[in-house]
Amino acid sequence: MSFSRAAGLAVAVACVAAVSSCADTESGTALPAPTGPQNYAVPDVSTPLDVSSYLEDPCLLVPGGEPGKLGFSRPEPRLPEDDEVARLAGPGCGWMESDNAGTLSVNIQTENVKRGTGGLAGVYQSHFVTGQYVYLDPTDVEGYPAAFADGLDMRERGKTTLYIGVADDLTISVSIGPFGRGKQKQAEDGAASIAAAAVRTLKGGS
Repeated sequence: MSFSRAAGLAVAVACVAAVSSCADTESGTALPAPTGPQNYAVPDVSTPLDVSSYLEDPCLLVPGGEPGKLGFSRPEPRLPEDDEVARLAGPGCGWMESDNAGTLSVNIQTENVKRGTGGLAGVYQSHFVTGQYVYLDPTDVEGYPAAFADGLDMRERGKTTLYIGVADDLTISVSIGPFGRGKQKQAEDGAASIAAAAVRTLKGGS
């Protein structure tokens, strides 16, 4: 059985605006959805990063030492031709956590670009307009705009997803956890460290 199937990272059609592991079968807290469109500003990406060199082997985006610091090993590429998540989101890479059932996945969300729902604009719309994402917390990764967001709020169980805008119409997602109850900061710090490593890789190749 492949990593993607073992990890249970099926993606719901409702999440195609910003596909991640939002259809994970684990339970979480569903917060009240926004009642309608709200005023919000999507940050621009002033210096886009070129991901083309990593589409065939997305595991190269994150140096092996970075997942290892968090206890993750055995990277496995997930490509559209053989993985359902990658077909919906774009090429990615997955790692297993050695001590429990936690997972780490990174996706280059090229499929959202094709749909016209790419970039942080799609993530913001999924929260503020459609309510598909029940939380959205803007942040910054290596000078690039980003946001924590997901369709279930599992942060108290140590699980989260971080989206990094590497172009106005393209995000890279990092989904991590669960690390266990009360470990929200561990999940957020872990996602941020993996995202930063990916951005540094792209900067080096740009």
